[in-house]
Amino acid sequence: MRKIILWIITTILVVILAAVHSPVALAASSSTQGSASATDGNGHNVVVHTSSTTTTSGTPGSTTTTSSSSSTSGTSNVKCFATDQWPATQGGVKGTEEIVLCVTPGGQTTSEWTQFVSSTNTTRQPSVPPQVIGENAASSITLPNPVIGINPTAFGVINLPVWLWIAPSIWHSYSASASAGSISATATATPVSVTWSMGNGQEVSCSGEGTPYNPQIPVSQQSTSCSYTYRSLPGEGQSYISGNLSGTTTIQATIEWDVYWSSSGVSGGGQLAPLTTTATMQYQVQQIESVIGG
Repeated sequence: MRKIILWIITTILVVILAAVHSPVALAASSSTQGSASATDGNGHNVVVHTSSTTTTSGTPGSTTTTSSSSSTSGTSNVKCFATDQWPATQGGVKGTEEIVLCVTPGGQTTSEWTQFVSSTNTTRQPSVPPQVIGENAASSITLPNPVIGINPTAFGVINLPVWLWIAPSIWHSYSASASAGSISATATATPVSVTWSMGNGQEVSCSGEGTPYNPQIPVSQQSTSCSYTYRSLPGEGQSYISGNLSGTTTIQATIEWDVYWSSSGVSGGGQLAPLTTTATMQYQVQQIESVIGG
């Protein structure tokens, strides 16, 4: 019965939240820089602390950790508010305990927890929605730019497949954490796909990092999961190199990272907006004429 009453109250509050001011309504905010805060009716801010850990490319097992603190204002689409209160005593201090719900504008609950509010606390300390802390953690993840692998390495040839891949040393998950008060959240970004722009208006989308070419293994024993074949010379500045007509193009690799967050201190978690990292390289393609001898 208590859960039914709780959800009825939640539904009503979601509908009237935008129009009616409540002294216990908590508005969350985040900035494009990834910092986050929450404010109550008095406009008080809380500081969100972030930290990230990344693996240094080429040196397995070594890590680099950075930390920072920030506090900003703004508007988030996640709202948090108290739905139920009852008298309580904590450490000899009288006050109330309340159930706090964080919901999206559509009424979906993102997290729920119980917090104690002292009766002597006249300047109510706001609670930051765990999802906002998760978003802040995601914004502080340090992601590597793609390390492009390509074969043939010296130049490509018309009608010959070009192998494309991202260095396996960077193809793994990266995480960062953020906290506000007793609530903390960790966001993890995982690479899932690569979009290759081949410099001639065409793109190749590949799931995964691709397969590195191994010159020590016969071609007949290898296969690739990501390649592209030029059918004509790319680029405008075409010239002859060693008697072959050649064109130079810019290849761009864009990795898409899926991002998920989870919180501790209160229950919460889910998917966030994907992230991307990009790198480019110059590549030459030649048109080699076949000569048939008689």
